Amino acid sequence: VGTVNSWIKYLQAPAEGWIVNCNEETSWIHQRPFSSLAEFKKKMIQHPDKSLIEKDFVQSIGQKRERFAPHTLFIATIGGFLDLSYRYMGYELFVEGLYDDPALIAEVMDIFHNMQVIYSSLYSQYKLGPAYVYCDDIAFKTSLLFSPDFLRQEYFPKLKDIFEPAQKNGVKVIFHSDGNLNSIIDDLIDAGIDALNPLEKMADMDIVK
Repeated sequence: VGTVNSWIKYLQAPAEGWIVNCNEETSWIHQRPFSSLAEFKKKMIQHPDKSLIEKDFVQSIGQKRERFAPHTLFIATIGGFLDLSYRYMGYELFVEGLYDDPALIAEVMDIFHNMQVIYSSLYSQYKLGPAYVYCDDIAFKTSLLFSPDFLRQEYFPKLKDIFEPAQKNGVKVIFHSDGNLNSIIDDLIDAGIDALNPLEKMADMDIVK
């Protein structure tokens, strides 16, 4: 629910038509305000304004750090731009767009990329913590959700942009994705990650290897 509200507030997403289901462990989007690429285009999101995000984000992280202090350090999570892109659209519509309207998908990814650059920049600028967790689920148990060629062309260059403020300010980046990431470990390191989570043994992510 909070994620959808941030899309409405910062990206001018449609305010009506969302249904989010929740249980004790997680939440998921059951219905969106669009069901086709044509409908999606009519309700296109807009690039975020840093000034709208800044006060909310800095205040939110500060409040959470205070709740955990002094014995526990709160480390923030920043959503992944690729994960957010296909979560916003719905995975099926996102993949349909990759084939039928790649320019549209590139624009959506750019918007979410810019949003995450803002979060990384603010986190680093205000020194909100020594590290943050960047979450982008891009794999499943046996392989990647997207081809390595697509990731190397459209994903990793943008990832470097997001991590650059952290690197400049000495903030460590903990990259989270479920699944088997073995084929792109070097790409992730090159993009600037400092740690990897969760290293699923069932996905052949052996910590000794």
